[in-house]
Amino acid sequence: MKTFILTSIFLFSFFCLVNAEQSANYREINEIISQLEILHNAGIKIKKLNTVEVSELRGCVDKYGHLRNQAKELRAKVQNLPVYKYRFELMVAADSAFTCVYCGGTGRGCEDIQNSIKIVRGYLDEDQAVESNHK
Repeated sequence: MKTFILTSIFLFSFFCLVNAEQSANYREINEIISQLEILHNAGIKIKKLNTVEVSELRGCVDKYGHLRNQAKELRAKVQNLPVYKYRFELMVAADSAFTCVYCGGTGRGCEDIQNSIKIVRGYLDEDQAVESNHK
């Protein structure tokens, strides 16, 4: 009987922990999306620059070089999201942002940011609709 009670308490605690871990922080996710959009817009500006010239490349790095650090920091923030589907898509977007804001790059990652944001917004809409139906 004692084993049964201890096992029940353990399982109850475990499932409470799992459910708590799976709850999404919508505010944090929306903040990450906003930061990704800022990086995307900067990447589009960078893509329009002529960075073939060394002086132009240096000017770009001076003006936009800090954005790569922001993209790295954003990636680290995304890694801590508890819900896998958000973490995965936002990790893809953060990696793409790092590529997007690279002064010597092609801006290829910029499109991938928008694709991931679109998917995440779909997840947000679905999850919030489910939550509102349960209230």
